[in-house]
Amino acid sequence: MADGFKYWLGAMICAPLLSAGILPGTPALAQAASPPTSAATSKPAFDLTGTWWVTQPEGAAGFKPDPPLKPEAMKVWQEVNRRRAAGENFRDKSGLCLPEGMPLIITRVYPIEVHQSAKMITIIYEYENNVRWIYMDGRPHPKPEDIIPTYMGHSIGHWEGDTLVVDTVGMNTEPDIQPGVPHTDKLHIVERMKLTPEGFVDQITMDDPNIFEQPWVTQKRYKKSDAELQEYHCLPENNHFTVDANGVLRPH
Repeated sequence: MADGFKYWLGAMICAPLLSAGILPGTPALAQAASPPTSAATSKPAFDLTGTWWVTQPEGAAGFKPDPPLKPEAMKVWQEVNRRRAAGENFRDKSGLCLPEGMPLIITRVYPIEVHQSAKMITIIYEYENNVRWIYMDGRPHPKPEDIIPTYMGHSIGHWEGDTLVVDTVGMNTEPDIQPGVPHTDKLHIVERMKLTPEGFVDQITMDDPNIFEQPWVTQKRYKKSDAELQEYHCLPENNHFTVDANGVLRPH
């Protein structure tokens, strides 16, 4: 009993001294009490956890308004539109079952499932079972020389009041933004997401100094859904078309 009392008394005396860093050989806890980065401590304004569908008055496939392209890129865009007006069915490289990637994946008319935590927001796309990770722990992007391009790129997020801001770089240049609108490794995307009575709005600003005259601002709207994601694969044997060098859909 006496030993138990001595242990309790010693703990009561030493605990405050340990916390203050007064006892020899014990570090002060001031570092643990220091506030983390603003991105890590900012309180989430909302929780996007759940399943969502794109719902857009002007349609979900592609981005509106038309892109502010530089002259050379504009020629490609105008040629695509001319061929489409002539009845040629243009499609992006997903017609060959290639990965979608950012930002093309945003235009797909399939549901998405969001899982949100303090340090990570994960978006699962039913289309091709793609996954996107948005880091919310305050980390920066890797240095440009250290970035390994991926289809989804490297995304980091933080809260600005009632807005979730997501910054993405490092995207693979293989998939176009949409048919007739390519991009380079300089593409930089900033999304600003806000809740609305109908769901949430994702305002998307795309900047690529090699392609655009000025940043291209567009948006997508989403509504909540009770649907469950299904496994989906684009298989060559189920794809009865190929896309030629001009982006025109051709039957096998």
